[in-house]
Amino acid sequence: MYNFMDMFHLRVYCDLMTLALEVTQKVMPTAETRSRLSQIVANFRDQGAAAGVVVFGSHRKSEAVIVPIEIFDALSDQIGELVADARLAERLGAPDDGLRLSTEQVAANLGIELS
Repeated sequence: MYNFMDMFHLRVYCDLMTLALEVTQKVMPTAETRSRLSQIVANFRDQGAAAGVVVFGSHRKSEAVIVPIEIFDALSDQIGELVADARLAERLGAPDDGLRLSTEQVAANLGIELS
């Protein structure tokens, strides 16, 4: 069951994403983004979340996004969860080397005497 604050944050998130998609109409080349970074940051400083987001990448293929801190702060919990999920998926997808150690073997490797 969602409480009022959860619903409020969800609404803010949806509004911000809608605004970001409306404002962002093209993918900026990485080199142009690099050369305009000071200007982008100045826009974020002056306009805050209303500045929208900057999507950039090589060959106009979206690869990353620069967002004003207000948007990042609003989404930081969700971003943290997405990063953790991606890292977990990567680890679970790693091949298993098959190595299994008993408690005694681990203790011996660490120089710990079990009583």
